[in-house]
Amino acid sequence: MSQVTRLDSKDRWVAVALTVLGGAGLMVALLRHWNAQEMNPGIEGSLTVGIFAPILALSSGIGYRRTVMVSLPVLLIQYLTCFAAAGPALPVVSLELCCLGFLGFVVALVEPAPEHEEAARPRAPSRSTAHALHS
Repeated sequence: MSQVTRLDSKDRWVAVALTVLGGAGLMVALLRHWNAQEMNPGIEGSLTVGIFAPILALSSGIGYRRTVMVSLPVLLIQYLTCFAAAGPALPVVSLELCCLGFLGFVVALVEPAPEHEEAARPRAPSRSTAHALHS
């Protein structure tokens, strides 16, 4: 598996925003009496693909924000398709937004801490150390 790229603070805020937006969408769907049993196998399959595609993108080394940007057109197509088929469009997109946000949290937890990364990197000798070695 490729090394996962580091998240910066903007990536973390994107993960928080996606989770909050997806959670709000799920709450609205539940207030409208959405039932998870309304999804047919085609919608469940597209939901599965929409969740696994960002995982595969991140595992190949693509950054988190780029993964989200690549996933947004897929979300739009899923929303329009579910809406046209009279399916649960809002819950499907909201579930995927929550999963994208949680994926950002998982990447943030798995990535190495900055102090461990700096300790593992070899340091260049300072001028005084280099001068003392040559004298």
